[in-house]
Amino acid sequence: RDPENNAPTVAWLCTEAGGAINGQVIGTSGWQASRYSQRHVSRSIHRARHWTVDELSRAIPNQLVNGIVNPAPNQQPKSEE
Repeated sequence: RDPENNAPTVAWLCTEAGGAINGQVIGTSGWQASRYSQRHVSRSIHRARHWTVDELSRAIPNQLVNGIVNPAPNQQPKSEE
């Protein structure tokens, strides 16, 4: 869960060499990087034109991922005692 484990992979995917990676799920965990098998579409939403960020911010939570439980919800900051 340390962002430092994921940041290099994300940065590499943003390079020209990483630009060839499309439609793949790349995961990092600790010191391991993995490519996951192809996934399938379980739900989709559609528009007759490009989405705006504002439209997606409403549509994704309400139509695309509603009912999905976050396995790692935000944690409250620990109080320093």
